[in-house]
Amino acid sequence: MAHRLQPPQGQPYLSPTEIVDRLGDEFEFCNAVSGRHLAKILQSPISLPDDSYRVTVADGEAGPTQLTFVVHAGQALLIEYKSPQHEAETCLLLKRCADALGYERIRI
Repeated sequence: MAHRLQPPQGQPYLSPTEIVDRLGDEFEFCNAVSGRHLAKILQSPISLPDDSYRVTVADGEAGPTQLTFVVHAGQALLIEYKSPQHEAETCLLLKRCADALGYERIRI
């Protein structure tokens, strides 16, 4: 139960900051935490690159109908679901993410 969002064949990946900016314009709730900040919050010795983000998008405040994923430079976005119900509840959020980024949705 997952989707991958990526640019159409032959198109470049957007930068992580461009992805965050576009999703912030699209959604009422968009929380992006940088890789460095996330490592501090989790008190983890493993850190993400500085230009990576953990992003959560939702309509309204974050709740059960939200998508959370990690954005890395030059990589597709991997969207994983908690359950079939979560996938069904967030299908419109996924479509809006893809449309805002100009990315294709690929079920994996």
